Amino acid sequence: MKLSGKPTLNHVIIKPIEIPKKTKSGIILADSKDSETTTLDSFDDHPNQALVIGVGSNVSICKEGDIVIMRPDTHPMGLNDKGTVYGVINEGNIMFVREGEVNEGE
Repeated sequence: MKLSGKPTLNHVIIKPIEIPKKTKSGIILADSKDSETTTLDSFDDHPNQALVIGVGSNVSICKEGDIVIMRPDTHPMGLNDKGTVYGVINEGNIMFVREGEVNEGE
């Protein structure tokens, strides 16, 4: 994923990671929208995790490709970049960083 611009200062561009809904028996329920759900086998599922797409010049705690866990009360501002909607958060809303390359199957 390549952004058409760059975030400023301490802003982080994220793509929320949707967790597939499962029944008690472990059956994954299909979503009504596209099956472009990002699942990451190497990380535990967490409702507030997101993939970092871009970082501002003053961001020091994460980099592109990291998985971050945000504060539960974080409400990312929507950013439509060439038809793809991303979230924009402040670096201060990040509680935990899972460093490393992530293979999304792109």
